[in-house]
Amino acid sequence: MVIEAALGRVTTNPKAFTDLTEALAWAHNVHNTALKLVGRRAEAIEALAVGARVPEGGRANVSQTLNLGGPS
Repeated sequence: MVIEAALGRVTTNPKAFTDLTEALAWAHNVHNTALKLVGRRAEAIEALAVGARVPEGGRANVSQTLNLGGPS
């Protein structure tokens, strides 16, 4: 998946992204959706959990935390 390649690049070269602080949590959310669509449920939940740990606007990430607790 393209999203997996992009998330991998975040680890190896975070300076390649200009919007990392604004978009990283949502990238994990997109990863979650893609994984669910191909039936990789356990990995989808982990992607959302990783996204929930990414601060949003300098604060705790409420959006992904709520998504993690919602229907899967």
